[in-house]
Amino acid sequence: MTRARIIADYAGTGPATDLATQAELDAISGDPDTIPHIIPDVLYPAVANVMVDGSTSLSASTTGPNSSTVASSKYGTVQSDGRMYYYTDIKGSKPIKDPRIGAHFGSQRHDIRSVQILEQETATHGLDVCSVDGREWFRTVNMLPAWLTNDSNGVYTFMNATTQFFEVTGYFNGFNMRVRSDSETKTTQVHVDGVQAHSAHAHSASCGTPLGSRYVDRGSIVNVDLTSNSSLSSDTALGIHTIKITRVAGTLYISGIELIAQDTTSTATKSQIQIPSQNVVSYGKKFTVSGTPHYNPFAFKTDGSTAWASGAHNGTAWPVGTGSSANIDTATSLGLSAWVSTNYYKPYNGGRVVWWVDSSGTLKCSVNMMPPNARNLSSTASNEKGDDSAGTTSAAVANTQYLPTFTDQAIDHSQAEVAKTFHWREFGNGAANAGTDGTYADASMINTVDDIAYVMDDGLTSLSADAYYYNSTHGLIRNSAGKDAYITFIGTGFGMDGNSYAGTFVRDTIAQNLPYGTHILKIEVEDGGTAAGKWYIDGVEVKEWTDATDNCIYDHGPYADVTIHQPKMPPIPEDAVVIADYMLMADFVAQTGTGISTVSKGVRMLNSSRDIFYDSSATPTYQYNTNFLASHIYRNSANDGTKYQLPYFGKETFWRGYEGQTGSGTISEYINSTSVTIATEIGTTHGAKRLISGQTLGLNGIKFHNSGSTGHISINWLEVATPIHTSSHYQTFETPFLHELVGGDRNMEQTNLVVTADGKTWDEVTRDVSYIGNGCVFTAEHTDNVTGTSDLSYDKWRGTQFGGDYYNKDFAIGYDRIICLKAGQYRIGLFGHTYSAGDVGDTKIYINGTQVSRIESDPDSGARGLINYSGTFNLKRGDYITINVASFRASALYNNFTIDKV
Repeated sequence: MTRARIIADYAGTGPATDLATQAELDAISGDPDTIPHIIPDVLYPAVANVMVDGSTSLSASTTGPNSSTVASSKYGTVQSDGRMYYYTDIKGSKPIKDPRIGAHFGSQRHDIRSVQILEQETATHGLDVCSVDGREWFRTVNMLPAWLTNDSNGVYTFMNATTQFFEVTGYFNGFNMRVRSDSETKTTQVHVDGVQAHSAHAHSASCGTPLGSRYVDRGSIVNVDLTSNSSLSSDTALGIHTIKITRVAGTLYISGIELIAQDTTSTATKSQIQIPSQNVVSYGKKFTVSGTPHYNPFAFKTDGSTAWASGAHNGTAWPVGTGSSANIDTATSLGLSAWVSTNYYKPYNGGRVVWWVDSSGTLKCSVNMMPPNARNLSSTASNEKGDDSAGTTSAAVANTQYLPTFTDQAIDHSQAEVAKTFHWREFGNGAANAGTDGTYADASMINTVDDIAYVMDDGLTSLSADAYYYNSTHGLIRNSAGKDAYITFIGTGFGMDGNSYAGTFVRDTIAQNLPYGTHILKIEVEDGGTAAGKWYIDGVEVKEWTDATDNCIYDHGPYADVTIHQPKMPPIPEDAVVIADYMLMADFVAQTGTGISTVSKGVRMLNSSRDIFYDSSATPTYQYNTNFLASHIYRNSANDGTKYQLPYFGKETFWRGYEGQTGSGTISEYINSTSVTIATEIGTTHGAKRLISGQTLGLNGIKFHNSGSTGHISINWLEVATPIHTSSHYQTFETPFLHELVGGDRNMEQTNLVVTADGKTWDEVTRDVSYIGNGCVFTAEHTDNVTGTSDLSYDKWRGTQFGGDYYNKDFAIGYDRIICLKAGQYRIGLFGHTYSAGDVGDTKIYINGTQVSRIESDPDSGARGLINYSGTFNLKRGDYITINVASFRASALYNNFTIDKV
């Protein structure tokens, strides 16, 4: 029997007695095709708590995978037939892969962007059963694809019948929904493993959300309490659970869910990642691994019980694995030497952490830690700790500075990798289908001078600019002195490349080796003096320009890229299986600076345009405003009961808004009932800020309530101090419509862990993406008829009309052109009509300004000319397509432009 066959049998659908033995695996351990991987177990469906034999009910057990001891449960524990089960009310359900792979800690978000009919389950259950985005563990009942909507409120599904419900099975003990708010009260029944937790869980507001009509997800995060309901026998323990949400009243618009995994048994376990017992193949051998290490491998000194104080050291060694600490594999780690100055000091600037299994089956930890000082383009020191030119890093300096500190040494790229490269035009969605003159002006449609702002779907990455315009030679450029631009991102480095204003190619890494967290790049254009402009990172100057013409976002061919960096993966052995891969956030330090360009250290920043729940006597006002770093939501009415709130996984939060607009009400924690401390407001006007501290680590909820007799209420951003973050923040989630970023805390993910002997990942084996086709662009010109020669500027980019969905993938929207982002072979299709009957159509297609095709139409008298074209081209990143017409009828019903992968 081959090794691949044994592993396939192990992960099959038979009971435990069918599993491969260690001897069988070891006998073929020399197979050169073996890929290190995790071997997922199988969970069988227990319809209404009954085993697959159709008669035997499940019993509570504490025996988990591989004879491990787990919290007592009927689900995810070994039953009398040797199988493990998950609860479901869907008849005809199939076995699923056990989600307890890798490590678990914190919050994971899963968006809803499509549903697919499951024919066999539908036939057995009697009502339509669908998977959500091809996931085997997330299903809907009586909600066909027709219930999915793509419109000005984003993409979502909805429930408005009592026979509708959805089920989610996973490893969790906390749950949030992403739902749309309006003045209609929505109530749902909530069941956990078949036990009713809520008979009428209410979600209501007095008004509609201010986030609508922008063709982005307008969902708010709402917590569904699972921990203390009288109908449940005890608090929901971390384990395998199935949550069922059934509509009771109102129309529930759902765009996503969040699963939270945290062992809340004790104070100690609240900071431990959970590695459930699982089988892996590492170094060609099968091992069983489990563990509960601290999420921060540097959290404790060698004695395993004493936490490291800021600036404290650990003698002459790193923690060695006693108590709550864990072995750090220095041979495969990066950046540790910067934290040694005779003694060993705790790295507090964050970095990357990878847990893996060595050749003896031992759990190892490799890290890539950011140094005490970052480096910048001008090699100018700022608040430097120690003197790096003398070979010292002052690792002993306490972590009290929220600003990044810079050394005067040249940029070092050895610890960095590219997280994502964006074309600057990607900061937009076609200006919400309103074209270049739309209310929601963004970078995708800018041409003439305008204020633009756009926050991507992660709610964090943004571009805003004051009075900028598009120049065909130089790109996005300021109109006059005193106009600034801002880019926010999460990571440890940032750069731009393209042609400078003078026309020479430049590739600038503006900063590298920053503390891991959110950062803000400010491009400042000064009014006068010797300096024409400056670049800042988090309020610290990193480059001064003497030539005023350089104050633009560089062009390259002629389009510019902005590149975000993150800590690269530590060089773990290729034969080793990876159990977890995540980013350790820099230790939190609250900001004390003024203005909008500073940010606290070690936070995930969330814009007011995503996730936050708003409730008011009237809909709050939403506005794009570069004074507020992208956007702002406010109510100009004192004591009106307006509130906004957000569930999150972390500790401290930091409000950012307008001066004095939280002073008249209350700020509270509403999930863990923690008594919080509210710091004095700092900053002025648009840059006002306030720290909220005292929360315990876990699922918390921050609530701002306008209940005072004076003042108003506003919000620009929230800063969330979350302990760890996914290493794949900028890995996009492909839907039928977009490659979109996923928001939320996203602390630790299993998506990219390898789980088959041929190298497939968890996402590949648990998600069927066959429903996603080869379409890249579908758009239409709806507004501007052409009666004389002109380049088309398409303005239908989102939503649905006439039965078609508008979208763009692998191509950026560029006002009067479409820009290739991914090299490949593409088929271009063009359909349309001339503007008036009898017009002779003369349509030309250009790539990079060179004509590649021409379509002439000579209609019969009294008829419009037909424009119909299809051609295949090889395109590389940066190539752009323009379409020039002599006569064109602008109506989405009569024209479209398509690009498909070949």
